[in-house]
Amino acid sequence: MERLHRLTAGWLPVMVGLWLLGTLPGLAQNAGGAGKVNISKVDIIKLKTPAYSGAYSDPRARSTEDWLQFMLEYRTMNGLGRGSDGKPGWQDEVTIEWFILIKRRDMKDLLLRRSITYLDVEDKRNTHYADLYLRPGFLKRHCKGLNKSDVAVYIQIKVNGQTEARYNNDREPGRWWNLEPPKIVMYDAEALSRADTPFAPLDYDQYEQEKPQLAR
Repeated sequence: MERLHRLTAGWLPVMVGLWLLGTLPGLAQNAGGAGKVNISKVDIIKLKTPAYSGAYSDPRARSTEDWLQFMLEYRTMNGLGRGSDGKPGWQDEVTIEWFILIKRRDMKDLLLRRSITYLDVEDKRNTHYADLYLRPGFLKRHCKGLNKSDVAVYIQIKVNGQTEARYNNDREPGRWWNLEPPKIVMYDAEALSRADTPFAPLDYDQYEQEKPQLAR
């Protein structure tokens, strides 16, 4: 599968090669909240580092490294805003809690966790997008020969602190996302938000604004 990513005016076009590992056939469910979130789809995509061209770029540089992107599509509804000053149709904060399990044959499994909060999420948008990344060096060192069947994904979506939806693509029994060392190897700092990667300026308006770290 190939996708074209476009940069806004002032940037030269960038071609990013993508390989879709697959849409994950998981279970998405309402979590008994206020009915504010529906999860539509979760994909795992392998893609190359984007190449930027400009006056100061090194002509010897090439985009050769592979990243792993986890892409979530979801919808929001019944937003009331914050207090009497909030406008109907908006969610003040939507928090995506990611849990990624990498199953390894000859070593302990890896568990990666990351929580990302988005601000001012508008209900009228047909689809919202949120993503997570694993960087090339981590994949080459710790996840050689990775297949789609080796990856389990659990997602929990909260609106203003209340859990509204969950997703789990792993059919095996047990709450693996609650595992702790020494049963698994944990790498919380290795799951990167979009803002932490070279993909941050691409398709900027497709994504909500992440809540700044200083505001958490």
